[in-house]
Amino acid sequence: MSRIAEIRKIQLGKRLLGLHKDEVAYRGMLNNMFGVSSAADLDAKQRYRLIRHMEELGAQFSSKGKTNPGQPRQNGDNFYVIPDNAPYANQKRYILVLWKALGWSLKGIDTRMRKQFGLDSLVWVQDQAQLQTITKDLQNRCRKAGIDPDNA
Repeated sequence: MSRIAEIRKIQLGKRLLGLHKDEVAYRGMLNNMFGVSSAADLDAKQRYRLIRHMEELGAQFSSKGKTNPGQPRQNGDNFYVIPDNAPYANQKRYILVLWKALGWSLKGIDTRMRKQFGLDSLVWVQDQAQLQTITKDLQNRCRKAGIDPDNA
């Protein structure tokens, strides 16, 4: 998703949450989370985190049937976008295949990334060693569950 589209989404979230009526609360949220007073000052990871935070607060962003391959987020339990230009995109997709083969909800992958690596999304993992750790763990779990990880 482009920077402009993310800023627009943040502005939509601001309206959906009623923060457009309380500029002090909105700017306070930005300051508490990122130390800035404007969404224009956020980098890509911070914009993503703000959008996710707004979703957690109840903002529901609906797509009009379009998927955006640049948006690193999941839609429901069955879909998760890994952009083609993401580092190690194929390995990340393989991790998602193993995750689904185990019957786990894709919503849980970002929770694991936060707990294990302090990152908000699998998309943001850029360390090959971290990806290998996840891959090996999931392969072992698949084998224990009777699933061939090479044919998952």
